[in-house]
Amino acid sequence: MSEHEARRALQQIFDQFQAKQPVRHGLLGDSNGTVLVSGKPGYAFIRYREDLNRLSIVRYLIQEQLPDETPVVVGRKHADDPYEQVLGIDWAMYAYTPAASTVTLYATPAIDLNDLSPGKVVPTVPASLSVDVRAFLYVNGEVAVEFGGDSTDLTTLVPGAAGHWLVLVYMDLGTDMLASVAGDLIAVGSNAVAPAVPENGLPLGVVDLANGEVEIVADDITQYKAMYLSVGGQVENVLSAAVTFDGEVMVHDGEITWHI
Repeated sequence: MSEHEARRALQQIFDQFQAKQPVRHGLLGDSNGTVLVSGKPGYAFIRYREDLNRLSIVRYLIQEQLPDETPVVVGRKHADDPYEQVLGIDWAMYAYTPAASTVTLYATPAIDLNDLSPGKVVPTVPASLSVDVRAFLYVNGEVAVEFGGDSTDLTTLVPGAAGHWLVLVYMDLGTDMLASVAGDLIAVGSNAVAPAVPENGLPLGVVDLANGEVEIVADDITQYKAMYLSVGGQVENVLSAAVTFDGEVMVHDGEITWHI
């Protein structure tokens, strides 16, 4: 018997006496579309397999935002943990061949702008008529700018007449400072339109402000960012940075000619 085989056999003996972590199984959520417990961060509703008609709550500390009715496994993540928590999806419920749609639904949760922390626009704590913008890195021309986070006061942009509008919070690329601009005032109950992004602005978020508003809460804010950028400009502008010596690029009616 080789040393490797001896070690493996010895490990198998030890594994037989290793303490097993007990787990429970259940369905996440309250069966009506609600998973997370309102006002109790880090907890979710669950119905354990022993009694699916009884609603309980359990620690929910995993990053994935699983939907209602997801089969999950509950237990202690470590042997000395003082509490149980949702450990993950109960894939045993799908045997050995889960459908592609199941994997897509549970294993690849959707991500939107609210899941991205860099540059996120959030209410102040305590709530006020200002908003905080979290730190992020952006490119201004050919320079990478590290924005360390700051707040901007929107008090003067609260409508003075009945109605509401959307206020765009953006980065002014001329000053690398936060700025804001209001859109058109419309009646309460109608959907407001975000104002046009200034030519030299990097959009971050929009805040719905109504006449008489005294504080901004999370539901007033929508993340409003440009996730995709196009590459424009003349061909010679793209190539000029690559040409450093021993020649030049000349462009004539769309034709690129190399001259030595």
